[in-house]
Amino acid sequence: MNNPKSPPFEIGLCMAGAVSAGAYTAGVMDYLLEALEEWEKRKILDPKNTPMHEVVIPVMGGASAGGMTCIITANAIQNEIVPIRNVEDIPTNSPKNKLFNAWVNLTNEDMFPELLKNDDLKDGVVESLFNAHFIDEIAQKTLQPNSNLSPANRKYFAEDLKVFTTLTNLNGIQFKQEFMSDSDQSSYHISKHSDFACFQINAQQYEGKGWIPLNFSNPDERQLAMDAAMATGAFPIGLKARKVIRPTQYVKDCIFHDDVDMKVEDEYFETLNIDGGTINNEPYEKVQKVLAQNKPLEKSYSKATSTVLMIDPFPSEEPIEKKFGDQIGNVISGTIGAMLNHLRFEPKSISDSNDPDDASVYLVAPVRYEKKADGSTKKIEGKEAIACGFLSGFGGFIHRDFRLHDYFLGRANCERFLRQYFTIPIEAENPIINKGYEHLPTDAFVVTNNSSGRKEYPIIPLFDEQDDLYLPDFDGQNWPQKELSEIHRFRQPLKKRFGKIIMNIMKLKWYVKGLLWIGNHLVLKKMASKKFIEIMEKEMKDWDLIRK
Repeated sequence: MNNPKSPPFEIGLCMAGAVSAGAYTAGVMDYLLEALEEWEKRKILDPKNTPMHEVVIPVMGGASAGGMTCIITANAIQNEIVPIRNVEDIPTNSPKNKLFNAWVNLTNEDMFPELLKNDDLKDGVVESLFNAHFIDEIAQKTLQPNSNLSPANRKYFAEDLKVFTTLTNLNGIQFKQEFMSDSDQSSYHISKHSDFACFQINAQQYEGKGWIPLNFSNPDERQLAMDAAMATGAFPIGLKARKVIRPTQYVKDCIFHDDVDMKVEDEYFETLNIDGGTINNEPYEKVQKVLAQNKPLEKSYSKATSTVLMIDPFPSEEPIEKKFGDQIGNVISGTIGAMLNHLRFEPKSISDSNDPDDASVYLVAPVRYEKKADGSTKKIEGKEAIACGFLSGFGGFIHRDFRLHDYFLGRANCERFLRQYFTIPIEAENPIINKGYEHLPTDAFVVTNNSSGRKEYPIIPLFDEQDDLYLPDFDGQNWPQKELSEIHRFRQPLKKRFGKIIMNIMKLKWYVKGLLWIGNHLVLKKMASKKFIEIMEKEMKDWDLIRK
């Protein structure tokens, strides 16, 4: 039997940005929590037939929708969670599943009209292309104080669980480098815009390293977590930027800012932030850094005692060679793309991850299988596998069915991943994993790696088989499709929204504004809404979401 003093295998969760495809990440998390919960029950009820090693999640970190899901999960695990296994479970179980409520139900089944409301366009102020009030409503509804129910005591989460979100801090963190010079201006002033909101769950007091105490029953701490969640998801231009106000000491102490000698004397540090994924959309290297605070990070299968599990609805794809024209529009587009790609570039992390025996990072990414008329099956991967993927991830706001599909795809992909890919080779003789299985028959729970043929042990064992195609039925198929009328009905709301934005975005003299109103009424808003509808229609056709 497993030695109770054996150290746990630590899993750091990293959740990438996704916009409305956060529904996929939420589905993955729903299944992951269900699997861990079932394993803990089996250890008590049937230890002789159950792997007895321990896994612990000491840190969760994410960007944008992933960062939001991290904070939602941190709140949800302190309350009862009932998994959503199929559509029949939704009416009964969804009230006790914050992941499903936050990402599938949102505030309304039909979300796009919510984004096109104009009650945020007041006093000539334009905050964003779309109305972001629904995000405040979801945050208030979801991040409620703890109920302190017994299911909150989950052994597979560390008692001092750490949670962080990436932020793109528009103000910047200012510091300077001094140079030897005969000039009075010998300081090189630098501004760092990659920022983080870091929390430690239920800490009674500040314990250092920038980890802000977070008890959801404390109104101030809860509000700061809400602000951070909304800030990391503030998609540039599309959704409004968000302010975050933190005690300056927390920012100065943050382990992710140890390269900065921050010179700020104010007690509080106020920043305006946009989507955390703008600079760091997959912060797995930061999750690794937190794991390494507990014990050295061993990457080989034989020595690994921890790993990062990344959930990414939009995994990077092989780049297509681009040929840019020299016209200004092409140059602007290329410049923005180059800046964003370079901002996200982490050369050391990338080079470290190229080792084939590297057990430090695993990835759950979208994969679905489409049955063809001839009986064959087509494998679809990446963003095309998820229904929310079009319109840069905003597509899920068009219809609830898209979010519903992606939630259940996330559950299906997580089940397949845990069973077949989240494994350690038996021959590596990992001291934690192998010891957990040593009292079981030699073939119990063993899986065969499809590419190498190696026999491997699952890090998280599963006990029940699940049908690969248990996705919801959408009019006789497992892929949601809609009529063109579902898109065209947004033409008038789009015209009103764009018209309001055009009239409010510039401060003009009354007679110029009168001319603009005429042009806007006759041409501009119609052109803008027509173009948006065309883009929406094209992308939905590309994703095969239009019913033929």
